[in-house]
Amino acid sequence: MSADLMRKIETARAQVDVAWTDERAQVVGRQMMRRKRRRDTVRGASLVVASLVVLLVVGFGVRRYMLPGAAPNVASAPLQTDAPAVLKLADGSVVTPVDRNSLVRTAQTSATRVVVEVVSGAAKFDVTPNSGRVFRVEAGRVAVEVLGTSFTVERLAQDSAKVSVQRGRVRVSWDDEAVELGAGEEGLFPRQRAQLPATSASSQPVESAAPTAPPAPPAPPAISARPAWRALHQEGDFDKAWEVLQREGIDKVRDDAGELLAAADVARMSKHSAQAVGPLRRLLASHPGDPRAPLAAFTLGRVLLDELGRPREAADAFAQARKGAMAEDALAREVEAWSRAGDATTARARAEEYLKLYPSGRRERSVRRYGGLE
Repeated sequence: MSADLMRKIETARAQVDVAWTDERAQVVGRQMMRRKRRRDTVRGASLVVASLVVLLVVGFGVRRYMLPGAAPNVASAPLQTDAPAVLKLADGSVVTPVDRNSLVRTAQTSATRVVVEVVSGAAKFDVTPNSGRVFRVEAGRVAVEVLGTSFTVERLAQDSAKVSVQRGRVRVSWDDEAVELGAGEEGLFPRQRAQLPATSASSQPVESAAPTAPPAPPAPPAISARPAWRALHQEGDFDKAWEVLQREGIDKVRDDAGELLAAADVARMSKHSAQAVGPLRRLLASHPGDPRAPLAAFTLGRVLLDELGRPREAADAFAQARKGAMAEDALAREVEAWSRAGDATTARARAEEYLKLYPSGRRERSVRRYGGLE
């Protein structure tokens, strides 16, 4: 019997008035030891039960949050997702890969030029409008240039690409060719030239009454007349292209809609906006029915209004651009141009025309403000 227990017994003996013998003390001691063992047993069992409950709860939670068919160590595995990573550029433009297999990277970013490469798959581009910045998307041999629009580029095999325009207008170029696409238009590029059907040998007569003419000598290889500045324009080096174009004479550019539009681009993008007016006016005068004419007119209006401060001339240019996919934007900017020219009456009339044609137009607020309808 422990000394502590004996002290408690002696204390109890002094406090109670009962006959106490050594035999009775031993009986009481044995009873107290049995009670202590029972308390220790109950405490140990309680700890075991509590531990089991904790393990069950944790196990249930793990099973609940495990993916079906996942390994027990799923928490250490990366979570797979089909959501593509969105690329947000400093100018506010957004590039959204279509799926996990799409790979897009920025090749160049500056205040005046952004180049994005579609390495594989497809991506949707929502480009923030900025007349002082070139936005170029490259997919193999195909390049797409815009000023502010929404479109999708899908890179295909053999350096080809599919371009679909949701809003605005883009220029698609490849090798020595280029084409304009508007909202709702799409195409596969490079475009293949039509092939002549092969002639079957069995369809040729075995004998001919007329003597066979000797084959014509092969034509000499065509010498490309493409000026040096066009190659630099294609590469996006507008400053060097302007230096070459200035030496050759911008007024000597060939009378071709594509050449004139490219010359105007070189002038604008190299910060010589005043020199872009001439090629654009030539294009509109010589090629009014060309599908690129509305784009040229709209570009001319922007240059005159935003960069040269000639709003009345800009209004006339925007009026010429009111065709096809650019009609709504052109009319809205015409309202702004007449307002800045101080002709409130014409601005109001054009604003009322806009609201009649486009009652829920995306430029309604701007039109109301410049047309004096607020």
